[in-house]
Amino acid sequence: MRLGTCDGRSVILKRPRRDRQGGEPDREAFGIELASLEYLAGMPIPVAPSLLGADVTAGVLLMEELPAGRSMAESLLLGDRATATADMVAYATALGSVHAWSIGRTAGFARARARYGPAAGSRPWWLERIERGRGQFLQVASVLGVTAQGVDAEIDGLVRMLGGQVPQLRPRRPVPR
Repeated sequence: MRLGTCDGRSVILKRPRRDRQGGEPDREAFGIELASLEYLAGMPIPVAPSLLGADVTAGVLLMEELPAGRSMAESLLLGDRATATADMVAYATALGSVHAWSIGRTAGFARARARYGPAAGSRPWWLERIERGRGQFLQVASVLGVTAQGVDAEIDGLVRMLGGQVPQLRPRRPVPR
């Protein structure tokens, strides 16, 4: 929800979304978002909206409203080649700066997640979905006549890699600012 301030600025008020069944608020996802905003606030050049305040018990957080702009989908699908290229480079630079800054700082994010989302596991939710859907995926591939030899082992490797069980990659040069 967008809220106006006395001095004409606007901020975003967020509350936990209801779970998929429309019942209880999804406090786990809310906690992860709050932890992420708090963690990324430590970057010297921010790439995420600033966290202005939060009340975990009440289930509200306030963050700065970012200025209007194009989405990446608009740039890629509706823009010209130069715009799409410039926007993709800007996105990759911002993402790279998050990764470069976070090297050696993962404990800070883990502490924030434990503080705001203690029920959240340390693994992303989508890794479980990949593992759970593996059998059905391989079965559909077989029915369609697609060779799936070695795919099961590839899925295992991806889950291990994406689950953080590989060394962190370090850039050779700092990301330009």
